[in-house]
Amino acid sequence: MLSPLYRLAAALVVTVAIGASVASQMVQKTDTETPVLIGVTRAVEIAEAALNANLLRADLNTRDDKLTYQIDLAKAGEYFRVWIDAKDGELVKADKPFSSNLWADLFDGGRLKAAATMPPAGPRLRALEAEVRGKVQHVRFDLEDNRAQYEIDVTTGAGTAELVLDALSGEQSPRR
Repeated sequence: MLSPLYRLAAALVVTVAIGASVASQMVQKTDTETPVLIGVTRAVEIAEAALNANLLRADLNTRDDKLTYQIDLAKAGEYFRVWIDAKDGELVKADKPFSSNLWADLFDGGRLKAAATMPPAGPRLRALEAEVRGKVQHVRFDLEDNRAQYEIDVTTGAGTAELVLDALSGEQSPRR
């Protein structure tokens, strides 16, 4: 008859072996299925061109089990939301959400109207990526002391940085 300590040790060895096998399969599966994404900057360029509108916010999201970039835009004082397929850059959907436009009318404080008058953000984001040799992960338009700016998270080889980009001049500074 085997001792309880021996049985426990055997069970532990089997559990570790199974866990290592499963982990190995997960790593192999992940490595082969890692999608190549178009990036936030390219998604912004596509969305701005498709609606002839200006950026309010952009980030990676999921919609109907599909990786998409959710892009919020301003056009003529109105709010629009666009989903861009993160893998192929196709426009998945464009929407003019009633509740968001109502919220903007009541509480926006001029952000929507200011964004609609800015130059397109796509070229500014592309120039920023080239300058810092990184990729924009998230961007948001804001008014800070009546100054139009983009708050940006960008990933480089050195890590992630939070930057502020003046929406008119394109000048950048670290986020405070």
